[in-house]
Amino acid sequence: MTTKISTDLGSFPLVWVIPLALYLLTFVLVFSVKSPLTADRLRLVLPLALLPLIYFSFKPAGTLAGFTAMLGAYFVISLAAHRMLFDARPDARHLTVFYLTMSVGGALGGVFNSIIAPVAFDRLTEYPVTVALCVLLLAGRSRNLPREIAMGLALSLILLLPLLDVLPVIGDLSVNLRVLGMMILLAVAYMLLYRQRLVPVVAMISVMGIWGVFGREADVIYDRSFFGLHLIDDEDGLRLYSNGTTVHGAQRLSEIGQRPTPLYYYHPNGPLAQVLATPTAARAKTVGVVGLGIGAMACYIQDGQDWHFYEIDQKVVDIAQDPALFDFMPRCGQGAQLHLGDARIVMQGQTDLKYDILVIDAYSSDAIPVHLSTLEAVQLYMDRLNPDGILLFHISNRFYDLTLPLSGLAQELGLEARVWERNAPDGGQATQFERGDVPSKVVALARSTAALGEIGQDPRWVPLAPPQIPFWTDDHADLLSALR
Repeated sequence: MTTKISTDLGSFPLVWVIPLALYLLTFVLVFSVKSPLTADRLRLVLPLALLPLIYFSFKPAGTLAGFTAMLGAYFVISLAAHRMLFDARPDARHLTVFYLTMSVGGALGGVFNSIIAPVAFDRLTEYPVTVALCVLLLAGRSRNLPREIAMGLALSLILLLPLLDVLPVIGDLSVNLRVLGMMILLAVAYMLLYRQRLVPVVAMISVMGIWGVFGREADVIYDRSFFGLHLIDDEDGLRLYSNGTTVHGAQRLSEIGQRPTPLYYYHPNGPLAQVLATPTAARAKTVGVVGLGIGAMACYIQDGQDWHFYEIDQKVVDIAQDPALFDFMPRCGQGAQLHLGDARIVMQGQTDLKYDILVIDAYSSDAIPVHLSTLEAVQLYMDRLNPDGILLFHISNRFYDLTLPLSGLAQELGLEARVWERNAPDGGQATQFERGDVPSKVVALARSTAALGEIGQDPRWVPLAPPQIPFWTDDHADLLSALR
């Protein structure tokens, strides 16, 4: 649960604490003979609790409402599981072994999720498989076990139909409608077969297990590292690279094998490209980029410039440099230097390296690496900039408004700050843009208006609003204060 939420919302202590706190609270609530939360009562609401977990096994949560629903379902299922654990407790003579075994099991679960799973699986397989195991809590005793298991396996094939492109009418439906159709079939099956609960239970376990292992197959690659999920897919004439649930770059399939045009946030019409196309940028000798992605920005390298990319994830480096996947680095960035590791740590050792332009573009899905946006981090960036250098923050994000902490940082350090939020035309959706061109948001910081160059005179770049929240530091960074 923590891994799935932190992929989108961000990996920071509060995200880790909330699931853990709910987990521990369920022990307090049900480990008592006087608790009104009996196993039989909790089983009645388990089907409702399982619905959001099943739904978000097939698609990203995407919104705060989705995350809240997932946590609520997780809470109810934990209550049921721990109540059943309480009911299964031995007599007093064996309680020590009982509690020791329970504690060791919890520790092993943590080791599996944090260390083993990222190595063993190329996607978030443990989530749907765990949900499938939670369905077992619904199972009752059966008088005809083989028959009901066979019926459940047959039912699972029917439940899987909405998720497959076996019929043209199904292939034309959105993912939401497909998942909804599958869940309606599941609910109907559970109501019709309530007296044979093992049938829908076996069916749902089969669906979740099959989809967890084989589902959501990418056209090109699906991989995973300790820093997130990596998906490369071919869709509508584009090869898309997604980290977690967010597309971070694309290349036209028609340009495979040749010098490509940067797309998405790096499109020639976007703020980042507009900055790199100014005469001020043309005079820049040294440019740094924190966050490699697929290397789209490398195609803005001009003759005589020295570019440096910082990337913490070796898997991202492998993807960007593979000419069979993307052409940005192989065709445009052959002369660029690549520094593997945490950008702040690497930069601290590069005391002799000064940049004219430094771009901070290090995001995993929509998660924010807070340590790259604190006072101490910006002080380091400014120290690595020449006196008339420009610091750019790419802050396009579904969940956070990073202009809020950056405004405070600019004021604290006495920097000139501008922001350009490029939205879809006429307030519409991104689909109204040219294919491969999406809305984006960039903040520019410099020591003076003169250092901003053309940005300072461009009406599209407006001053940041006055600070509304405290700026972030390494000791205190309230990420929720920037939540939309």
